[in-house]
Amino acid sequence: MIRYGGGGADGPRFISEPQSQAADVGDDVTLTCQVDGNPTPTVYWRRHGDERILGRQGTLRLSSVTSDQFATYTCSASSAGYSTVSRDVHLLRNGAPIIVSSREQSARHGDTASIECLVKAIPPPKTVTWTKNGRTVDFSYMPRYARINRYFAFSASLVFVS
Repeated sequence: MIRYGGGGADGPRFISEPQSQAADVGDDVTLTCQVDGNPTPTVYWRRHGDERILGRQGTLRLSSVTSDQFATYTCSASSAGYSTVSRDVHLLRNGAPIIVSSREQSARHGDTASIECLVKAIPPPKTVTWTKNGRTVDFSYMPRYARINRYFAFSASLVFVS
């Protein structure tokens, strides 16, 4: 490996990417940020929109989390003579699924129709069940229908092929 900067110096870098977490109000949460570098970097945590430093270690501990603590936090690492590196970590609140798609969706006669059910939930739901006329749709027996699942907020699309 070739190193630049002389004397084996290589500035701050993340050993692993910090992971966002989900929690309930009242939970204890530890956000982790693993960095390395030569010289040894200084680590600090901030909350988005707030310049105050909340911690100066690789971990930020939040005890008995309150509603206003669900936010985006930034872990930064700096070493003299090198650029600061930063990563965002999201503290997300667990909650029941909420369907946010429009109740009425349409397509022109003869076109392929896509009906979307956008569900927001932390953690994401294990499944979204589609019903037609009060009965569960069994996709294995309906070749004109296809179910497409995408994850983040969780979106399930029902495509009707004419």
